Amino acid sequence: MSSCWISRMVYVPAGVSSAVDEMVSEEDSVVDVYNMQGMVVKSRVDSSAALDGLRPGVYIVGGKKVLVR
Repeated sequence: MSSCWISRMVYVPAGVSSAVDEMVSEEDSVVDVYNMQGMVVKSRVDSSAALDGLRPGVYIVGGKKVLVR
């Protein structure tokens, strides 16, 4: 089993998805969203819509830790 480390956390105000677009590269415009328990919340969504409808909390979006308030 391989392990993964998240090196930084990004604060994203609710309703703002442009920060996620900047976090992921052009090649990774489709991302998966996980909660902190490792469960998939959204699968293969466009990065611009990754945070839409998420409740406040910490998520992993495209391999980056994101805080939604």
